[in-house]
Amino acid sequence: LSSIRSLALSSTIHWETNLQARRTGLIIRLRRFRALQKLFMPGLAAWLLSKDLDDGLSSTTPERANLYLPSFFNTADRTTICKPDLAEMEASLRHASAHEDLDDLCSQLRLRTFVARERETYRGSQTMFTRSQAVQTSIEDQINLHKGRYQLHRDALPDGFGGQINGLSWVQLLADLMVDLAE
Repeated sequence: LSSIRSLALSSTIHWETNLQARRTGLIIRLRRFRALQKLFMPGLAAWLLSKDLDDGLSSTTPERANLYLPSFFNTADRTTICKPDLAEMEASLRHASAHEDLDDLCSQLRLRTFVARERETYRGSQTMFTRSQAVQTSIEDQINLHKGRYQLHRDALPDGFGGQINGLSWVQLLADLMVDLAE
């Protein structure tokens, strides 16, 4: 019993050490990001001070720090905080990321359809059936991941933000996904 307790304690210590190492790495990346933000968003520091907000660098939980991208701000604040065209660059990146996630989502949905059709061939043995269930679970996880990422990119920008692409706004180009898509 004492060996089990010591094993549990050492795994907890290992987990906490790993978490702290990841947080330290995240703080380093956040510092680099904030340095770049000073170049491209020169009004951010003054805005944070005026709103009495923290930049997240002194926090013990850097994973909860806000990044304060251009889409975070309303139009009036964005023009005073950001350099020109930064918001358009973010819109282009989000648009590209949303399309990439949508393509990945379609691929996973096609794969799910294929696996569902071939399910009968795996009923011969328990081992094959278990493996096919693991594959199906993995595919469903990927579907949910890409669906969530797509929605995140799509919902990050309000209608009219980022201009138009081929005469269509952001909301017209990237439709909201149906709720039952990944179920």
